[in-house]
Parts: sequence; C-alpha cells; structure tokens
Amino acid sequence: GASEKVADLSTISAENDKKVIAINHAATSAQVDRAQRDADNSPATTMTDALGSRLGTLYAAAIGAGKLPKTQAILDRVASGLGGADAAKPYFQYLRPYVRMGLASQGGLIYDNKTGGYDGLAGSGSYPSGHTFGGYTFGTTMATLLPELAPQLLARASEYGNNRIILGFHYPLDVMGGRMDAQATVAHRWADPAFADLMLQAHDELEQVLVQECQANGYGDTLAV
Repeated sequence: GASEKVADLSTISAENDKKVIAINHAATSAQVDRAQRDADNSPATTMTDALGSRLGTLYAAAIGAGKLPKTQAILDRVASGLGGADAAKPYFQYLRPYVRMGLASQGGLIYDNKTGGYDGLAGSGSYPSGHTFGGYTFGTTMATLLPELAPQLLARASEYGNNRIILGFHYPLDVMGGRMDAQATVAHRWADPAFADLMLQAHDELEQVLVQECQANGYGDTLAV
C-alpha cells in the first residue's frame, strides 16, 4: 500500500514517475490551493475565471439567474451518454502516482495536500483523467460558443488538467488522454447536425446575454472589448 512506500528518489527510474514528481514538488502553496479548488468543484464553477474578472462575474450571475437556459442545457448534455474518461479506466487500470509512489505524509514521494481526497480515488484507474475530461469538455465547449475568447478558455482548461498533476492524482499522459477524449466528444457533437443546431442556438443566446450585461455595466459593446 501507499503507506509502505519509502521516500527514496534514487529508486525512481520511469520517466512518467520522474515527471510527476518534478511537477508535484515544484508547486507553490498558491498553486496547490488553486489545484485543490479545481479538485473540489466542477469546472463550470471554477473555470469561469477564464473569462476574466468582469465577464466571468457577469457569466456566473447570468447562469445563476437562469438567463442562459440553452447554454446550461448544452453544458449539461454535451458529454451525456458518450462514456467519457470513466469508460476507459477499467481497461487500463494504471495506478495513480500517489498509489505507485506513496504520499509524503505516509513516507512516500508525492506531496499531498492537507484537504486530501486521496483515499477515495486510490482504487480508480489513473488513465485517462476524468477531471481533465470534465475541464476540457467545459472549456472546449465554451471556446466553440465564444471563439473570440477561446485562447483564454483553453489555457484555463490546460491549467485545470495540470492541476491534477500538481496534486499527484495523475500523470501527464493521463491529462493528455482526458483532453483528447473531451475534445473528440465536443467535435462529435458539432458533427451531429441536430446537436450542432442546439450549439448554435446556445452561442446566440450566450453572446446576446453577455453583450447586454456588458452594456448595462458600462464595459463596452462587444465581448472582445
């Protein structure tokens, strides 16, 4: 078990183990706290900061007030029924970094966060990352609905995935797999004419509501502004 691991870096030879240790050990306390917030909340909650302090706040308020029903429906349904990362985990059953190398609090090599969550995931496969799948599903969907803000949204999705490595829950390849799975899912939805029409309706709704909110708050007449 993880408690039996010995904190001896000289015994680590696999490149994937070395990489996750390097990322995990280099993380600042602020990065760890941010990563834990991502771990404890859905991407739809934490990743709205990708829109910026003004637009992100307006978006969150509009969603909360029920002003974006089509957008909310798309975000709820885009991955529904398609399996996602969890469908692949039982096939690979690769052990998570902290299971393979142990937690520092138990004499292992992976620095663990005080708020934990490690015990509940110990029996779940590492590849691909389900959290990354969720983050990139949200981020990529939003990037296609708001293409003028796509770079920020996709950068935040990338951070959301990297945060899984920071906490020692996943390897980089797990995150890559979650991203590929998520972006293939969003592409599949856009390739479905019936679903694509719903995506376009959500785009129109989202842009119209956000522009109206921007104008009402004196932030400008376009999302780009």
